[in-house]
Amino acid sequence: MRKLLLLVLAILMSFGLQRSYSANITQYCYIPPIAGQWIKPNVLIVMDFSGSMQFPAYVPCDFDGYISRVAQCRTSIATSSDSWRYKTSETYYGYFDPNKCYTYNVSLGAFQENNSCDCSNKIGTSTCISGNLLNWITTTRIDIARWVLTGGRTRSIGGNTVLESEGARYTINDDNLKCKFEITPNNTTDRRLTISNYNGTCPISPISNANIKIRPSDPSSIKGIIHSFCDTSDPNGIISEKCQLIMEFMVFAGDTRFGEIRAGKNDTISHLIYVINNETPYHGTPTGEALWEAYDYYRQINDKPYESNTVYINRRNGEVDPYYDRIGGNDIPVPCRKSFVLLISDGAWNRSVDPVVPARVMATDDLRLDLPGKQNVYTYVVYTFGDEDPGIALQGRQAMITTAIFGGFQDNDGNEWPYPFTNIQYPDGYGICSALESTVRTDIQTTTTTYCNSRGILYPLPQCNPSGTSSTTWDSQCAEWDTAFNSLQDGLPYNFYEANDAPALRSALISILTDILYHASSGSGATVATLTSRT
Repeated sequence: MRKLLLLVLAILMSFGLQRSYSANITQYCYIPPIAGQWIKPNVLIVMDFSGSMQFPAYVPCDFDGYISRVAQCRTSIATSSDSWRYKTSETYYGYFDPNKCYTYNVSLGAFQENNSCDCSNKIGTSTCISGNLLNWITTTRIDIARWVLTGGRTRSIGGNTVLESEGARYTINDDNLKCKFEITPNNTTDRRLTISNYNGTCPISPISNANIKIRPSDPSSIKGIIHSFCDTSDPNGIISEKCQLIMEFMVFAGDTRFGEIRAGKNDTISHLIYVINNETPYHGTPTGEALWEAYDYYRQINDKPYESNTVYINRRNGEVDPYYDRIGGNDIPVPCRKSFVLLISDGAWNRSVDPVVPARVMATDDLRLDLPGKQNVYTYVVYTFGDEDPGIALQGRQAMITTAIFGGFQDNDGNEWPYPFTNIQYPDGYGICSALESTVRTDIQTTTTTYCNSRGILYPLPQCNPSGTSSTTWDSQCAEWDTAFNSLQDGLPYNFYEANDAPALRSALISILTDILYHASSGSGATVATLTSRT
C-alpha cells in the first residue's frame, strides 16, 4: 500500500503539483536575475530502435530474419500449457480499448468501436471482437512504447484520425480459441490481420486482410507521457519553453544509426512526437556507441566516430547547447544545470562498445571544462521486454543493471568506481567473450572477480546481496548505488527500472522524470528515489 500511495503521489506531481512543492525549497539553482526562474534539468532520451522492437508484445517471435526491413517471426502454436496463451482474466494494453468491442469498417479501412455488442467474455461474438483480444494478438513492443510516450502513432484517413500499428510478420495458431491469427505486413506500418478457423470453430467471424488501424472514439484522448510533462495546448510550442524538463531525443539501431539525435531542445513538441512515432525499428543494438554520442552531445564536441549530429552540436549556442539558454537574444551559460540520460532498451547490446564505459565517463568526468563547476551526467535505465531467448534476456538485463550502476553511483569513497568494481581493463575492447554472443571483451574487475563484460555480471552481486544469511553479504559500500538517495535496499541500483508491459513502462517513466525534477529543484542534489517503485 505504501508503494501504491507513493506512486500515486509521483503521478500527481507529473501533472504539475511539483511546482507548488518546489516553491518551498530555498536552494534553487538560478540563471542570471534577468530570467528569475529555477533551472530546468536536461534529459536526453536515448531509445532503442533495434529490430526486436518490431516483435509482438504478448505472443512469441521465433525470429527468422528480415524481408524488406520487416521482422519475420515463424508460426507459433498456443496450447493450454503455454504461459503466453490468451487469458480472458488478464488485461492486455495497446491501441485498442481492452474493455470495448470492435468491428472492422471496410470502407474506412480501420477497426472502430461497436457499443451494440457485448464483449464481457473478453473474446467477442460472431459480429464483434474484444479489444483485449485484439491487443493480445496485434500489439508490438514499439506500439507499447509509443502508446506510453506519445499516445501512439497516428495518421489521417479520409479526415479521420486512426492509430497505426507497426511491426513484425507472424502467425499464431491458437488451439484454445480454435482460431488462426495471421499478421501479414506489406511493410512495417502496413500490417494486416486475418482470422480463420484452426482445429475447430473460431468463435469470431472470419476476417481477411484487415488493416491494423484503429479509429478511436475520441482522438483528443491520444496522449502519453510527453503530454503529462509538457504543455501541449500549442503543439508548435518549443520543448525548452513548454516542457517541465528540457528534452532531446536520440535513437540507436544497428543499421548505422549509432546514436542519431532526432529532436533537440529548440524543436517543437509536435516534432518530438512525430520523430518518436515515425522512427522504424530495425537491426542490432549499439547501446554503447549511442551513449558515446550522448557524451559528445553534452560536451558539444564531435569527438567520437559513430555519428556527427552536427545540427545539434554548437557550443555556447543557447538553442542547441544543453548548458546554455538563449534569453533576450543572448546566449547565457547555465553551468549548474543538472543533466541526465534516460536509456530505454529491450535487448542486450551487441556491437563493439560496452555501454558501462561511456556511462561511467559521463558520471565521473567534468564534461565541460569551459564552464565553472563540474558538469557530469547521470544515466537512468529502463529495461523493457527483453530478448525472446531467456539466456540473452538475462544477459541484457545484467548489462542494463551494470550500466545503471556505473552511470549513476554516488562516489562516497572518492575512487571514481562503484563498489565493488575497481577497474575496466579494456575500455576500448580487446578480444571477444565467446559465452556472451561473442561480444567485445572489456574485463570489468572487482578485487576478487573479473567479468568478461557487462552482459556476464550476475545480480545480486555476492558483496551486495540483501537477502543473504550472513551480515557480510551486503557491504555498506553498496550504498553508493543500491540505497543511494534513500532508495530501497534490494541489490539493484536506484536508477534501474524494468517494465514488461504498458502500465509498468508508464509508471517507470513517470517515476524517473518526477525523480529528476526533484533532483533539479534540490540544492543538495539529492533525489527522492523512495517515491518510486522500480518494477
